[in-house]
Amino acid sequence: MYFKQLDSLRFFAVLLVLFSHWLSGFPIVEKLRLGAIGVEIFFVISGFLISLQLYQYKKFIEARQTTFSKAIFVFYIRRVLRIFPLYYFILILATSINSGEIRTAAVWNFGYASNFYFIKVQHWTSTFSHFWSLSVEEHFYLAWPFLILLAGRSLLPYLFLVLCSLSVYFRYTSLVNNPNFFVVYAHTFSCIDLFVIGGALAFLYEYKSDLFQYVFNNHQIRFLALFLYAALYAVWYFRPDLVTFNWVFQRFLQGLVFASVIGFLVMGIRGRPGAILSHKLPVHLGKLSYGIYLIHNFVPGVLLPVRALDLPVFLEFSIYLIATILGSEVLYRFIETPVRNLNRHFKLTVEEQQTRVLERGAAPS
Repeated sequence: MYFKQLDSLRFFAVLLVLFSHWLSGFPIVEKLRLGAIGVEIFFVISGFLISLQLYQYKKFIEARQTTFSKAIFVFYIRRVLRIFPLYYFILILATSINSGEIRTAAVWNFGYASNFYFIKVQHWTSTFSHFWSLSVEEHFYLAWPFLILLAGRSLLPYLFLVLCSLSVYFRYTSLVNNPNFFVVYAHTFSCIDLFVIGGALAFLYEYKSDLFQYVFNNHQIRFLALFLYAALYAVWYFRPDLVTFNWVFQRFLQGLVFASVIGFLVMGIRGRPGAILSHKLPVHLGKLSYGIYLIHNFVPGVLLPVRALDLPVFLEFSIYLIATILGSEVLYRFIETPVRNLNRHFKLTVEEQQTRVLERGAAPS
């Protein structure tokens, strides 16, 4: 199963992150929280795609076409091949070239604990701040397969409800008992409901296909989702004083909206928006999104002479964007693709080879 329009969504999500990081000097950019929106979209996409793959594995196990241990092994070896080579290549290169805090945090970054490093030091750094979300994704990959493959199918909806509730409760208690932006925003437990929402969407797709098609072919629901998101965004923008709502409940509610967008794209949006989302350029750029996300924070440092020219903001942004896309294209062709091709050696069953389950979890993972 391959959902072309989701690749385009991944590109537009990473583009929001680029706006947030490269234009952070503009107060309006910070107020719009574009980077947070982009990352949260990625989390929901990851929850959807990874869960969809795991439900296929679950079916193979239930049909006795494979074993739990083999399914876990194949899942993790594929994740390792997908994520580790490029991540550690960029991390080793960046750590060796840069000095200062990236070396201080080397152990945290190499151990996929960057989010806990930022919780510890209570500030972002310009070069590797984006690593926090990659750490959260990795923590999700470590636990989620066991929950999905071991839990009975009828128990999964209750599991989703419990985990989402615990995540929201964790944000609430963190905010009330010990107000700490980094815990509320970047702790793994603070983000887990977004992945679970994606997993619940995949559950509907896999096991409740009639309901999935009814909901995500419904134009009224599309307008309702758009209205809900506009209302949530307005509350965030115009009522920053509603701290508890904005920092505790907004993430969960926005996750539902992002899941609905994914559902619409899976069914396929038509018309002019659909033509844009299905165009080969944004689709291909979506395939580069992991590399774009990994290197984008390092690009301004590499292109310091550009910043010294004091160019118009739009032109400077364009230069950074082109350099980042070109760099990620090189990484995609010479690192990501050759390593990913090794996945063909790790198949669970003949049926899996025929169905070609999509295994490109979103990164920015």
